[in-house]
Amino acid sequence: MKLNYRAEIDGLRAIAILPVLLFHFGWETISGGFLGVDIFFVISGYLITTIINKELISKKFSLVDFYERRARRILPALSVVLLFTTLLAFLLLSPQDLKKYSQSLVAVATFSSNVYFYLTSGYFATDSKELLLLHTWSLAVEEQFYVFFPFLLMLGVKIRRKNIVVIIFIIMSFTFSLAIASSNNSANFYLISSRAWELLLGSLIALNYGKLYQVQAYKKSMLSMLGLALILVSLFIFTEQTLHPSWPTLIPILGVCLIISFSEGTYVARFLSHKFFVYIGLISYSLYLFHQPIIAIVKIKVDVNEQNVYLFYSFISTFILSYCCYKWVETPFRNKIKFSRDSIFRLSFYSLSFFILLGLFGHIFDGYHLRMGQEIDTRTIKASPKRAQCHTEGENYTKPKNACVLGEPTPLWAVLGDSHGVEISYALSNLLKAEGGVKQLTFSGCPPAYTIDTNIVGCSKWLTESVDNVIASETIRNVFIAFRHSLYINGNQLSNKNSTVSSYKPLRIGVGAELAFDDDKIRKLYWESLENIIVKLKKAGKNVVILFPVPELKKHINKVIMPSTIFHDLSQDLVKLNEYSFYQQRNVGVIDPLEKIVKKYDIQKLVPANSLCDDKYCSAVINGQVMYFDDNHLSMAGASYVLTTGALIQR
Repeated sequence: MKLNYRAEIDGLRAIAILPVLLFHFGWETISGGFLGVDIFFVISGYLITTIINKELISKKFSLVDFYERRARRILPALSVVLLFTTLLAFLLLSPQDLKKYSQSLVAVATFSSNVYFYLTSGYFATDSKELLLLHTWSLAVEEQFYVFFPFLLMLGVKIRRKNIVVIIFIIMSFTFSLAIASSNNSANFYLISSRAWELLLGSLIALNYGKLYQVQAYKKSMLSMLGLALILVSLFIFTEQTLHPSWPTLIPILGVCLIISFSEGTYVARFLSHKFFVYIGLISYSLYLFHQPIIAIVKIKVDVNEQNVYLFYSFISTFILSYCCYKWVETPFRNKIKFSRDSIFRLSFYSLSFFILLGLFGHIFDGYHLRMGQEIDTRTIKASPKRAQCHTEGENYTKPKNACVLGEPTPLWAVLGDSHGVEISYALSNLLKAEGGVKQLTFSGCPPAYTIDTNIVGCSKWLTESVDNVIASETIRNVFIAFRHSLYINGNQLSNKNSTVSSYKPLRIGVGAELAFDDDKIRKLYWESLENIIVKLKKAGKNVVILFPVPELKKHINKVIMPSTIFHDLSQDLVKLNEYSFYQQRNVGVIDPLEKIVKKYDIQKLVPANSLCDDKYCSAVINGQVMYFDDNHLSMAGASYVLTTGALIQR
């Protein structure tokens, strides 16, 4: 089979990259824009296999030649983008973010970023949008695939069963994906074991394209139109909640396979071969590389209410940078006359080694925290080191009997609540030292829904089991109740009429029934439910301490304490960051009910505002220590400061 250029394949690349860009730049209509990566996988498998198979048939295949082509295709543009991104990161990122970036830089340079991001983040998590190199996970998947795939194909040639070998691995990979789709969706999304089947389907088409091409013209036309329809429909009906990759993923993947298999010579091919689509397809690699770092910087540095304008200009900038990169980097390095094989391999080695060293230095030196020239210890912007291990959520939550005991093995205290209890738990265990341990019972986003229902899956059941577990404990004498009441009663503090951040009110239903209640009834049920927890604990002889609201910030702490660049000083007084009136306004309908509960049941209270605020302002930084690690959670330094100055634990 003669290897001919198919312009429609470049056009199909455009159909892949444009939804990715629009999805990541915030155009919510294309809710399945992330499927562009899946389209790329099938295309890549088809093109690479076409080349390798032709060379194997003619007995001209060389592994050295193969990896030279991969190096020319991938590394020059990647190196330029990594240099561009690293410069931005050094100038703009906070030390803790730069340290994380440095770690990801090492992962990218070693083609293991999919594993790194699987271990450290979720693709659809809010904070993932601020990861400059998140998108490189797909490059890592491809490069890992091409480490073993040539050998797989050579094995197929040797035993004269290429199709059988590929089909076996398709079945294995797809079966593995189905097996873990529900239990470990993050691994399913990132790891090659769950993605190889998409690349291998492209390979299977390449191995059989000679036969597929012979299909009657009218059938090819209908099948290719069906393929395009499947892709377009998927882009609009898939959402972040769709189980993916899994059975639903077969819809867009089938569409891609139909187009690659049958579109040549059809109206679909003419459509995809339009010069606009072809050109977008040609620069699609650079577009993919540049878009994520640019978006991430906007998300990190710009207030949420002003991001749309910046994202628009960033969208335009992405195309300009990608055009330049394609013209002056990608194209020249593919020229074997300008750059020999030796020079490509040598430059590739130098480039990857350089970025690995940069990443290692950024990690070792804590994100170069001294480069900002501030008298603020940014290393104190830390969450509990046990947050990932001991904080639970979802239907498959950690059972209270198996919850972490921090500090001494015998718990004398329990912290019961949502994520606002996580750092309190760890700080309390440090302050207690040898006096006894702290049992951490915290569930993400879970209100005190003890006698009411909530739409937070698993929350109410976990809370009931947790209260019972504390009551049954013979050693736990003190219970610290820590919930973010401000969120559940009044919504997210970042929300306003111009904000893209939606309010968060999980209490939508009444007691044991799917019945909507107005806000007043919901609030009444809310406080009664909290009281029921306290009554239960008090009857069991437990001392109860209740956490009053943590003063929330109007911005993420990184945006608060970071100047615009390393060349600027802070323009605001951190001591006067938030007005005390903002704290009071945020907690209307929260402070008074809590005060009544404290008085009614004669329990102890801890009021973070007494430590962090005066009568006019609330502080984010005290004595050089940063009190928060985001816009509402206390840092470890903040939790320790509030506990000690609040007279709960004196040291």
